[in-house]
Amino acid sequence: MGSSEWKLAYIWTYHNGQWGETPLKFGTTSKGQIKSHINNSGRYYIGYSNTFSFEVINIQDPYDVAYNFIVSDGALLVDIDISNTNFDGNLYLLRKIGSAYELIKTDPNKASPSISEVLEEGTYYVVFEGQGQIRPQVGYTGIEGQFKISIDGIEPELTAGSIVNNSPYVNNGYSITQGISNVNGATTTYDTFTYSWYKKIDNNNPTWELIPGASNENLTAAELETLSGKNVYIKRRVSQLDFGLKLTSS
Repeated sequence: MGSSEWKLAYIWTYHNGQWGETPLKFGTTSKGQIKSHINNSGRYYIGYSNTFSFEVINIQDPYDVAYNFIVSDGALLVDIDISNTNFDGNLYLLRKIGSAYELIKTDPNKASPSISEVLEEGTYYVVFEGQGQIRPQVGYTGIEGQFKISIDGIEPELTAGSIVNNSPYVNNGYSITQGISNVNGATTTYDTFTYSWYKKIDNNNPTWELIPGASNENLTAAELETLSGKNVYIKRRVSQLDFGLKLTSS
C-alpha cells in the first residue's frame, strides 16, 4: 500500500489594511521623507475585501487596501503615488474629523493614480481599490494584484517672482503715468497665493503702507494715485516673500 504526502502552503498576510479602524500605518510623514510599501490587493491570498464606502465610480466588487499617515509639523505638501500595477485602480485621500471621514480628493480609474495636496496637521487615510472586472476579458484589466504605494512629504515652496518699473516719474505731486509691471509671476507648490503691494516715501521711513485694492501681478498708475516728488519705494509681497523695487523721482 502506497503512502500519501500532504503539503501545506503557508501564505504570509497582513493583519491590517482593511478600511475603517485597521489601516496599515505609515506613521508620521515629514518633509524630505519618502515612504513606500509593496502590497497585493488580492482577496483570496491577502484577505482584503470591499468595505470602503466612498466609491466615486460604480464598480463591481472592488478590493480595498487602506493606509493612514500623520502630518504633525505644520503644513506639508504630500504626493501619493501608485505604481508597479497591472490593473487600473481608484485612489482616495480622506481625513477623519471626530467620528466621520471627509473625502478630500480622488484620482479614479487609472493604472498609476496619484494625488498631490497641501495638508494641515492631522491624521489622513489613503485607500486604493481595483477598477475593472473580476474575471478580466481580453482588453480589460482585473481588480486585484500587486502595487506599490509611495507617500512623499514635500516642504511647500513659494517664490516671489520679480517686478520692474515702466520708467514712471514722481515730480512735484504729479501722478505716476505708468504702473509697475510683472516680469515673472510668483510660483508655489500651494494651490493658491495672493499678491499685495506696499509703498513708502523715502528709504529712511520704516513704515510700509498697504496700497488698497492692489492684488494683481501688476500695479497700475491709478492704484498708486498721486505721489510727492520724493523718492518712493514700492514692493510686491506674496505671502511672506517680497521683491523690493526703488522708484526715483525724475
